[in-house]
Amino acid sequence: MWAARLVTMVGVAATSVVAAPAGAQPAPLDAVSRDYPACRAGAPAPTVEDVAAAKGLHAAARRHFERGAFEAASRRWGEAYRLDCSAHRLLLNLARAEGRRGRKARAWALRALYVARTGRDATAPEIVAMVDRDRPPDPHRPRFAASEASLSTEVWPTRGAGTVVAFAATLRAALTSDVVVDVVLPAVVWFDPDALADPRGDDVEDVRAGAGNPRVGVGYTHRWFTGGLVGGGRLGVPLTSVDDIDAQTAAGLAGDVYGWTELGLWAPARVPGSGFVAVDQRVSGPFSVGAEAETTVLLPLGRGAYRMADRGVDVALEGGVEGRVEFPLDGPRRHRLYGDLGGHVVYVPTFGGDDAQATLRFGVGYRGPALSARIGTRWGLDEPLGWAFRDRRLATVAVSIGVPIPGLADAAGSLASPP
Repeated sequence: MWAARLVTMVGVAATSVVAAPAGAQPAPLDAVSRDYPACRAGAPAPTVEDVAAAKGLHAAARRHFERGAFEAASRRWGEAYRLDCSAHRLLLNLARAEGRRGRKARAWALRALYVARTGRDATAPEIVAMVDRDRPPDPHRPRFAASEASLSTEVWPTRGAGTVVAFAATLRAALTSDVVVDVVLPAVVWFDPDALADPRGDDVEDVRAGAGNPRVGVGYTHRWFTGGLVGGGRLGVPLTSVDDIDAQTAAGLAGDVYGWTELGLWAPARVPGSGFVAVDQRVSGPFSVGAEAETTVLLPLGRGAYRMADRGVDVALEGGVEGRVEFPLDGPRRHRLYGDLGGHVVYVPTFGGDDAQATLRFGVGYRGPALSARIGTRWGLDEPLGWAFRDRRLATVAVSIGVPIPGLADAAGSLASPP
């Protein structure tokens, strides 16, 4: 359990660090577009009175700017542009005032908005060059907000009890900019399981298979420019309650393949329900950190198998942290390679004996506009499933592939749409 306690302390510390920027601002270009709406097609042009008032506000803003009152100047120029939405050069004055206030990202966004509304060909080349040169980092889209369909496979050669292969098909959809829904369909195949034959089961077979507990989850997200936070709940359908003992044992072994993480997917003869919270935060440049915590209650429907061979209620407490470094392959960052490294701990106080398990997970992957893929491994760090390289201990090979699902949430280019 020493490793489990260590991962727990690291997870608490990381969660406190990455959750701090929850009040950060949204993408600056989106923000200034909302603050200064464009002229509506078909709407009447600004009246003579509006233009005259805008000129007066411009004169006042200029006097504020010359006296060093940059906040007042910005406010007056903003009021002037709202009165005369065709006076796009006011955006450049706004950018200068915001830059003097130290708000460089907003100053860039105002210049970018000017280029967008006047056209790159009609804009002075030096302004276009400034916008291209000073572009801030792309918004960091949290991983849990990506709409995609994926299939993951995790293989565990147990060195004595055959090979267990766990599958999970996942559909995650950002239905709105705030609501994310995911559906997971798990299954498992167990090859040559004679070393763990159960006296209640059928005759020893070379291959046994079982379904896990399909799960539906709903999360509410809060996002900012450099990260996001999600919280919600998950509920599983107890298909393992109708399987025979061989299939139940196979599902129980799949829980070991995952290092007890997401235990509700594999709990034999249990109805799993859980609450969760996760955060994903870009720390600096290509480096981001994620943290998660989940509490799962497993209600018995009858006698299960393997670690859940009784009729008691089980509770699983789990948490983890992960770091990721991304390497863009092109300018717009639409194609990226990444590496990830994370630790996870699960504590099941209702299990007999050693009731905590820590695991290490790392891998490399690719994410693009039409495909994502990852290959990695999971290692056990302590008892009862680790150390990873002892006989019958946890060391797996994991492969996943996914495709983004566009158009389910925001318009193209939003945080909820595929990268």
